[in-house]
Amino acid sequence: MVMANNSIETLLNEHDVARFTGLSVASVRRWRLLRQGPKYLKIGAAVRYKPEDISAWLESRPSGGAHRTLPFNTWVRVYNLNNNKTVDVRIIDRGPFVDGRIIDLSHAAAQAVDMIGTGIAQVRVEIISTPATVTPAAFAVQVGAFRDRANAERARAGMQARYGHAQVVLEQGFWRVLVGQEATEKAAEALAARIRQDSPENKTSFVVRIDLTRT
Repeated sequence: MVMANNSIETLLNEHDVARFTGLSVASVRRWRLLRQGPKYLKIGAAVRYKPEDISAWLESRPSGGAHRTLPFNTWVRVYNLNNNKTVDVRIIDRGPFVDGRIIDLSHAAAQAVDMIGTGIAQVRVEIISTPATVTPAAFAVQVGAFRDRANAERARAGMQARYGHAQVVLEQGFWRVLVGQEATEKAAEALAARIRQDSPENKTSFVVRIDLTRT
């Protein structure tokens, strides 16, 4: 199992998590609270990275992971609910850009929790440490991902006409259509709910973090 230094063992209260992640306190409270202490978590699917999906520099980092909204350099503990194995990973990339999945793991991290054979597993994710400084960010709603840029641009134009702001971003070989540029995740979640209500075909839309600068 990949282990981090002792500093990541510090547990955070809901206001710390909200301040460092950009979430509202209400959003943080919606995360399940473990009985033994204030560890915030989500349950969902994890997918190990495939070599064609990411660059070699990420795959070479044994504790690497990708998350759609957590700040870079956040440490999380991932529990494989099928076998109770755990691994600590640092968020160093964005993803997964698929509804129903909450985290991507490097090959080494996936190996630590026996996900290599299955490639996907039901997991629990806990935040165990946040960075001292957080990259400025906005939040948007992903409504689609296309191989063909022309199709993405058509979708973007329709979303922009209806919601005022939309953009196309190339990520992992797909042209992603992002709607809105909200200051908080809470505002983006409200926009996502509106989009889902207005357009049933976008019922799998989800919120993503847009990192405005990265050093």
